[in-house]
Amino acid sequence: MKLPKGKKERIQMFALIAIATAGVLFAAIQYGLSPLLALRKKCIADISALEKKLTVARRKADGIGALRAQNEATKARLRGINEEYVLKEEFGNYNFSVEPIIVNAARYADVKLAGWSPRSQYGLPGRGKRELMAYPVEVTGQGGLEDLIDMIKVLETKNPYVSILDVRITPTSRRPLKHAVFFKVQWPIWRDPSIVNGFKAEETKSGKKGDESVAVGST
Repeated sequence: MKLPKGKKERIQMFALIAIATAGVLFAAIQYGLSPLLALRKKCIADISALEKKLTVARRKADGIGALRAQNEATKARLRGINEEYVLKEEFGNYNFSVEPIIVNAARYADVKLAGWSPRSQYGLPGRGKRELMAYPVEVTGQGGLEDLIDMIKVLETKNPYVSILDVRITPTSRRPLKHAVFFKVQWPIWRDPSIVNGFKAEETKSGKKGDESVAVGST
C-alpha cells in the first residue's frame, strides 16, 4: 500500500488503521475469547461441584467403613464370648460340660461334693426375646466357710458371666469345721444351640480372609 505524501493524510491513515485494528481485536475478544472464558468459568464451577460430591462420597464411605469395622469387632467379641464363656452342649447334654467345671472347682477348694443337679432353663430378664438363657445347676456338698468361698471364687473367676445364687450353709454337729453347703450356679447358654454353627462358619470365613491376606502380602 502506497502511503500519502502529506503528513496530515498519513496521520489520518494511521488513525484509521488503528481504529480498524481495535475493531478487529474487539470482535475477536467478543466472538472468540468471551466464549472460551465462559466455558472456563463453567468448567471451574463443574469441577467445584464434583469436588464437593467427591468429599460427601468419601465421608459416606468412611462412615460405612467405620460401621463395618465396628460390626466386625462386635462379631469378633461375640465369637470370643461364645468360645470362652457360653456353655455348650456335648452329646446333646449340658451336664457333660458342667461336670468337669464343678469337680475341678470343688477339688481346688477342698469341698467334698455330694452331688449336683440341673434345673429348668429360663430366659434372662429384659425387654424382648433374648438370645441367651440361663442354665442353673444346684450343687450340694460339705466344706468349711472359707472352702465354699474359694470354690465360688474359682467358678466366678473362670467365667465372669457365671452367676452364683441362693448360697446356704448348715452346721453339722459331728464335724464343726465342715458344714453342709448348698448353692445354685448358672451359666449362659444360647436359646438356639445351633447358633454355635453360625459362629463356627464366621470363624472359618475370617480364617480364609486372613490366609488370603497373607498370600497376597507374600507375593
